[in-house]
Amino acid sequence: MTFDLHEDGETFYNAYAKVNDFSIRNYNMHKDNTGIVKLRKWVCSKEGYRDTKYLDMEDRIRGPQALTRVGCPAVFSVTLERSSGKYLVNNFVSVHNHPMIGPCGIPFFRSHRKVNSSDKASANTMHKVGIKTSHIMDFVAQQFGGYESVGYMQKDLYNHFTAQRNIEVTDGDAEGALAYLCAKAKNDPLFYYKYDVDEQNWLNNLFWRDVTCRTDYLIPKPCINDK
Repeated sequence: MTFDLHEDGETFYNAYAKVNDFSIRNYNMHKDNTGIVKLRKWVCSKEGYRDTKYLDMEDRIRGPQALTRVGCPAVFSVTLERSSGKYLVNNFVSVHNHPMIGPCGIPFFRSHRKVNSSDKASANTMHKVGIKTSHIMDFVAQQFGGYESVGYMQKDLYNHFTAQRNIEVTDGDAEGALAYLCAKAKNDPLFYYKYDVDEQNWLNNLFWRDVTCRTDYLIPKPCINDK
């Protein structure tokens, strides 16, 4: 079996997993020197085992979460054929060592959940007028006839709103603050500000001083023993 793109292989295997009542996750990806993907592998979400360091923590406050990985051997991988430029399935193991979740639990698996663009737009509209995330989820579930028919969970909405807020802060607040300080410096010769950015060109440190700060610093303060 071949695919034009390695992403098509992921789409196919995830659809296969949904029909067969399990979830997948990315395992690894190999690229050549030019950045072209030459190998991709996906596994069952229950592949591998939890690291023992997470189970033997002496300072643990809460008990460990239930084990979800049981060493499942199911795997699906594709490799690039240079001659045809297509991705050929080179490894497929269909056997699982655990019972399947069943169709009722499939919509809650991570690989089968997605908040599409229309869902995001609708949720953003309700969120901006002050509706709580839990109430948005309840409303959507009522519209779709149940939580299992929505296609995503409340946690996915929280993640979306958090990502949206981070983008707004990155693109809006920092630039707005610097623009404000720049305007202050142009109108006030005693106003001073300085900033630096990190490796990702994000605002790292910001310092400013206006005329009031400078005056307060220059005026000597009385000692606590002065009467």
